[in-house]
Amino acid sequence: MTVLDHFPATETEVLTTLTFMLAALLHGLSGMGFQMVTTSALAGAIPLETVVAMVAVPALLINLSALITAGPGLSFSGWWAVGRRFGALALGCVLGSVLGVWLLQSVPPGPLYWLMAAAIFLFVWLDRRRVVWQFTPSGGLALVFGLSTGLLGGSVNAMAPPVTIYLLASQADKNEVVLGSNLCYVVGTVVQFILLRDQITALPAPQLETLAQATLLALGALWLGVRWRERLSQRRFRRLMLAVLALLGARALFQGWAAL
Repeated sequence: MTVLDHFPATETEVLTTLTFMLAALLHGLSGMGFQMVTTSALAGAIPLETVVAMVAVPALLINLSALITAGPGLSFSGWWAVGRRFGALALGCVLGSVLGVWLLQSVPPGPLYWLMAAAIFLFVWLDRRRVVWQFTPSGGLALVFGLSTGLLGGSVNAMAPPVTIYLLASQADKNEVVLGSNLCYVVGTVVQFILLRDQITALPAPQLETLAQATLLALGALWLGVRWRERLSQRRFRRLMLAVLALLGARALFQGWAAL
């Protein structure tokens, strides 16, 4: 018997589907948040490791769709440029994700939630105080932020804050933010899928059916969010990102307290 067996099937299906759709809509608007929102929403009733395993495949599809939508289409040279621009960030994310999954299976998540919340609130506070937090992108710095992204993503499905902080502080435009962040989400989720494949394949058939249905609806919500994002100015996009970060930071703080 799994944890979800303690809930009525319809309640579980509705909770999962609504969570996936809202998270995908947010992801389409801001380019981030699907894994973090779904994990935060479901982790209150389901063990964190189970939620991470549940979300892995849907998240991979959502992140890959968002990456392709924001990418250069069928242009090989365009994708090569994306790889060169964000390669160090993605490499760091892969290495960090391996460590993050190990932490997920080995230590309580509370301290990691608090670390994530601290980083978010520091960035938002500096921005609101009009403190300019900018730096010139470099391979070493990208690798460090990629490691942080993978560490938090692999352990608590919270890739968004470090990679978003890096991209915004390096003055990336909204399309670069979506491209860079979703590239990290894709490679990090692939690592999760490989390392958590036993937990994923062990999910009961009814749960897999619910996940499949929720994922299809989430892809539609993602498309709608992408269409809305195209109407946002760079200034409004940055404000949206900061608002999302603040909300996710508050949620992370609560999750860290609840994990004690």
